[in-house]
Amino acid sequence: MKVLIIGGTGLISTAVTKELLERGEDVTLFNRGRSEAPFLKPKVIHGDRYNHREFESKMLEAGTFDCVIDMICYSPEDARSLVRAFAGRTGHLIFCSTVDVYAKPASRYPITEAEPHCPPEWDYAKNKEACEEILKEAEGQGSFPLTILRPLSPTAKDAAWYTASAETTTTSIAC
Repeated sequence: MKVLIIGGTGLISTAVTKELLERGEDVTLFNRGRSEAPFLKPKVIHGDRYNHREFESKMLEAGTFDCVIDMICYSPEDARSLVRAFAGRTGHLIFCSTVDVYAKPASRYPITEAEPHCPPEWDYAKNKEACEEILKEAEGQGSFPLTILRPLSPTAKDAAWYTASAETTTTSIAC
């Protein structure tokens, strides 16, 4: 499977990258090149994720992917750029959001998709919620199948959720 990870060397995404490489997947990272993957060497496209014009141009040049995993989409404009870059050009898009899009405290644990969304007055959580809405709208328009991950702990040792399989409809996973 041909996989693009936007990021790929951070706290959570290092475990994802390592697992995919060990499984023999064809992995490409898109990042600034400031951190190296301390394991099997993936292909790397260097660039600035937040220079949206450059990002979209480089993604067009890179071709299509079976799966795109965006670990560093933080703002609504990042999400709109992601849609422009991959609408009709990936078999599946996985977006790393945050469990903080849910109301606190949760009514029960584990948190399910039925839990109300109500991000706290915190820009990070509000922006991730806005990104989710943009990507869900794009999925509804047929741009790509979407999976939303909502990790609780941003550390590689706690990133066991990466083994979850993606469905062809919106799937959200809170861990």
